[in-house]
Order: sequence, then C-alpha cells, then structure tokens
Amino acid sequence: MPEHEPVGPTNTEEDAILDASLGGEAGESITPPIPKADAIELDGFRLEVNYFLSKDYEDIATASVELPAIIEWVNCKLQSLTEQRMRKEDEVKELEAEAWFYLLNGGWEDHNYAGRKNAHALLMGCRLDPRVKKAKQELAVLTAWTQRLYNVMTSLQAKLELVRSAEATRRKIFDSQSSN
Repeated sequence: MPEHEPVGPTNTEEDAILDASLGGEAGESITPPIPKADAIELDGFRLEVNYFLSKDYEDIATASVELPAIIEWVNCKLQSLTEQRMRKEDEVKELEAEAWFYLLNGGWEDHNYAGRKNAHALLMGCRLDPRVKKAKQELAVLTAWTQRLYNVMTSLQAKLELVRSAEATRRKIFDSQSSN
C-alpha cells in the first residue's frame, strides 16, 4: 500500500450528500443525531433512560453504583408486569370460554349471527365479545411494557459492561505505561 493513501473511511460522494442533508458543508463530517429513548414512568417514579444510556462514565465507580440499582429497579418492574401479563392471559382465556359457552347456549341466536353455528363461527363470535376485546387490548399493553422493560434492562447491562471494559482497558494502558 502506498504511503500516502488514507487508511480507513474516506469522504465519498454519499458521505457528502449525507453531511449536507444534516446541515454540514461538503467534506465536513457531521455525526447524525442520535434519537433519545423515552423516559419510563411506573409507580410514581420517572426513569430517564436516555440519561443513563448516554452518560459518559469517567470510571467504573459511579457506574457500579448507579447502573446495578437501576437495572434492579427495572427488573422488579419487569417481574411485576410479567406477573400481571400472565394473569391477564388467563383472564382472556376465561373470558373467551365464557363467551364460547354463552354463544353455544343461545347467545348466537340472541345476537342474530348469521350462518352455521360451528366451532370456527363460535370462535369468531368470541372475538367479538366486548369483554374479550378489552382484555386483549390490556394484554397487548402489558406485553409491550414487558418487552420494553426487558430491552431497557439489557441496554443498561450492556452499558455497564462497556464501562467495565473501558475501565479495564484504561488500567491496562496505565499499567503498561507505568512499567516502562
């Protein structure tokens, strides 16, 4: 490789177009804005997720106090919402069973549903029951929250590991420079 060729990425025409679209001049590298994570508000507490994910921890001391406490708080909320979700899943099944037997025992005719009253038709009728629909909507919210909390917890754990790794690297560099 010739001595004067750049090593690493160069500002291509595509880069220039991206930089210009972000408000920069051609050839001036601009970092695209990073979206902010929404805060989580549960049980009267507001967790500013973005603050902890974007915070620049100078060393592991602060991170090892803050992040595990926050991770555990998120874990507790995840556990609580997972329990609620599991109970809601059972409630949906119970409501579907009640709707099924109601339709089977005269409700089909009460609603003037057309067509044959077979297993598939009864299942479709159960889905139309307002109580089943409401419970399924509540289940969807609980399911989304459990997924969000799991993802936030995973991100916070990754942040803690990155800080630990950076701290270990700093120490290794410092130790190697001290021994020279």
